[in-house]
Amino acid sequence: MTSETTAEDVTTHVVTTEPEQTTEAIKNAQKLDIGETDKWSLSDRHKEIFFTDQGRYFYSDIGGRQSANDVLCLDRGYGEPENIPGTPDQYEYFVRYQKGNAIYLSRADHNREYEYFKLEDNILTPDNEPLIGYYTEDYVYSKEAFSEEENVSIYRTDYDGKTHEFVCQLDANSEQIKYFMIYDNKVWYMSNDIFSCCDIETGEIKHFDNGATGYVNNGYIYYNFYDKEHFEHKLSRFNTKTGECEYVCDPDTDEALDKYYYTIGFYDEYLLYGDHGSVYALSDNGKIKVFDLNEYFNTPEECFYIANIQCTDGRIFVRGQSGGFKLILLEIDIDGNVIEIIHNQYDIDEMAEE
Repeated sequence: MTSETTAEDVTTHVVTTEPEQTTEAIKNAQKLDIGETDKWSLSDRHKEIFFTDQGRYFYSDIGGRQSANDVLCLDRGYGEPENIPGTPDQYEYFVRYQKGNAIYLSRADHNREYEYFKLEDNILTPDNEPLIGYYTEDYVYSKEAFSEEENVSIYRTDYDGKTHEFVCQLDANSEQIKYFMIYDNKVWYMSNDIFSCCDIETGEIKHFDNGATGYVNNGYIYYNFYDKEHFEHKLSRFNTKTGECEYVCDPDTDEALDKYYYTIGFYDEYLLYGDHGSVYALSDNGKIKVFDLNEYFNTPEECFYIANIQCTDGRIFVRGQSGGFKLILLEIDIDGNVIEIIHNQYDIDEMAEE
């Protein structure tokens, strides 16, 4: 790799401003104004299905063979998905990112020891110099430090591995910073429960009383806020321009969405979220129930829950689960029509009778 930066180079880049102390309670959003889906909304988030020239890859087994692990398969369009050669199911596989027809995986055993692979033309090969960090369209951003006590520096590497360059230095060490994200030419991160950002151009660091890393779209970061006073979670969003937070509300009731939401997505002017077995769409025109897994399959009300929503290229993919060991993957449209049941590990008739 080229364009290396030394420890001496990074020590002069940090300018810190004190947090603006805000005593006002977080208010309800008066308007959602979701707008067109931001390309950054797909950065570094868990996806269920990946399209290549070979066909489409998706997670096919959670315990479908010998274990309770995610294992990828390839569907070439013949209706008979095939397991990827060289993927024994005592390991769990995670897609880190996709670049063109190449998919980059990490593989973990039961001790959480990781190995890294590249999957291309349905051939799995070791990735001896894996790019690990936060994945954007052009770069992989990583945190590095010269010692455990030293403040973290953020670097970025292009996908060819030819450029490895310094971005900025943060004001906490690696142990304190569990997760970071890139948006609006800034590094956003949590450190000791304090939400902060570092401007990539100037090195200026700001701290905020509220906010957290999460799902990003059109100038907002969406996250689950825990209201300690009322002991409940609320779906919230942080305005990256103003630094203000607000609760995401149901326009029909003006009440905040007061649950922990495991997955949300953005489709046209809608914010999609899963609540138990249902997919809801929220916009300034109100809330609509788009789809219900249990109603569709005539299964008991609490049988399925929505584990993930993926919006890609104007398409909506939904992963449902019942318990922790099996999955069902569907494509639906915004009107709730099922386009395709892509993968199903359940005996629906048997579940409907329970």
